[in-house]
Amino acid sequence: MDYQKASLKDFENIGQPIRQRAKDFFLYSSYMTENRLNNYRLALESGTGASITLNQKNDFGKNDFIGFISNDYLGFSHHPKVLEAGQEALYKYGAGAGASPLIGGLLDIHQSLEHKIASFFGREDAITFTSGFGTNAGVLSTLLGQSDLAILECSYIQA
Repeated sequence: MDYQKASLKDFENIGQPIRQRAKDFFLYSSYMTENRLNNYRLALESGTGASITLNQKNDFGKNDFIGFISNDYLGFSHHPKVLEAGQEALYKYGAGAGASPLIGGLLDIHQSLEHKIASFFGREDAITFTSGFGTNAGVLSTLLGQSDLAILECSYIQA
């Protein structure tokens, strides 16, 4: 296998025995790490956001980068008002809801957010999800039947 041209997609071959796939993946991962080409599971010294700091320097001696790896494109997760509200919520509710919204993890602040979103869009109600995966699992499994087909369109904003 040419590790310089390989990607994770190359390890999807289900027809290959699992032990061989594991060995090939180990060799690929070792090669990528040894050659400083591994872009998976890189530890950050900062949170994800509009800019990030890796815990290792690149060949140019830099470890600060523009972050294209998160949904925090505008860096709001580090805005002082967001941090202050987060601290207040942490002390009031603890470090997380502790359960899914369905069985007891729906907090009053979640409901308030949903009402504000619904109002903003002029709708009767809204629902929030904790992740994109949760959104797809909840919405698509609810709306689609066994013989239905979902065609999803991705929209991009051109700068």
